[in-house]
Amino acid sequence: MAKSRLGGLQAVTANDLRSGAVVFMRRDGSWTDDVRLADAAQDPVEVERLIELARSGRNATLVVDPVLIEVAAEATGVAPIRLREKIRAAGPTVTFDS
Repeated sequence: MAKSRLGGLQAVTANDLRSGAVVFMRRDGSWTDDVRLADAAQDPVEVERLIELARSGRNATLVVDPVLIEVAAEATGVAPIRLREKIRAAGPTVTFDS
């Protein structure tokens, strides 16, 4: 059983195993690159369910290092609170396009 050290509303983020992209877990256990669509919970039992789902079964072959992050509820969904997670959610800060 994973114990959250965060408080407030939380969501699960990880990295896609194939592409390395930052992804966020939806309510059904699928993954999206849009943080606004992430499932979030505040109740400790529900937060535990989220992280256990992220670390189990088929997700173990889809993502690496699922962790909880603090998020805030907004009209369009959820948004990360901490700067590090805001940067991760916005996508790469360097591109290799010419």
